[in-house]
Amino acid sequence: MNETLKKYLITGGIAVGIGIGIILLAFLWLRFFTNHGEEFSVPDFRGLTIPEVTKLAEEHNLNFRVSDVVYSAPGKPGAVVEQIPPKDFMVKENRTIFLTIKSLKAEQVPMPSLTKVSLYQAKADIGSNFLRIGKLIYRPSKTENLVLDQQINGKSIAVGEMVPKGTKIDLVLGKKRGMDKTHIPDLIGLSLTDAEFKAAGLFINLGKVNYDETVISYEDSTTATVRRQTPAKNTKVSAGAEVKIWMSMMSDNDSTETPKH
Repeated sequence: MNETLKKYLITGGIAVGIGIGIILLAFLWLRFFTNHGEEFSVPDFRGLTIPEVTKLAEEHNLNFRVSDVVYSAPGKPGAVVEQIPPKDFMVKENRTIFLTIKSLKAEQVPMPSLTKVSLYQAKADIGSNFLRIGKLIYRPSKTENLVLDQQINGKSIAVGEMVPKGTKIDLVLGKKRGMDKTHIPDLIGLSLTDAEFKAAGLFINLGKVNYDETVISYEDSTTATVRRQTPAKNTKVSAGAEVKIWMSMMSDNDSTETPKH
């Protein structure tokens, strides 16, 4: 082998070696300094506003997309109420996180006319207008269970006035003398909306709504059912009395009527 050829082979070998070295160094830099390809747990975006989400997503090299907006949900308006994947789920960088946001402004519906109709008709009208049953307030009257007034937070609300979907409407009802007793219905296994309507049908107010440790997200709160109630079913009470309920994601087979504590 002549000296010229030998020189070219050595030079080429050095060039190839340098090229391979550069590639290896680049790979190692990505591997050890940027954790490229490694999985990490998703942070908790719930309760954060969009600017806060943007900052946190950038810190973790994640993308996000608002996939849904809800009007009636726990938490502050404009904040995240649910995320997919959930917190602590293992993902790689650049993964897109889908978020459900609570709307800054609730969708509005016109207030229906509920006065001078029976409680049963008022219940139907409330449901068909995407509203909810609130408190039942009884006043002495010659008519029994006829709606005398429709209120929101103690103030009369006019027919046609725009109110947010899901608003609780309090009904002022007539109460004849002697109309004093009713009984607590069995609410076990019912959704919150069904429990409200069933209680109202027996002239009972739904009191404090509690959620146990199995309810951890907004979606859970919409599908949870009554696991416990107090007073127990068939307890005799005065019209307008309250029944407290405990909501859970547990099956009806695990339910009991009264709380352990």
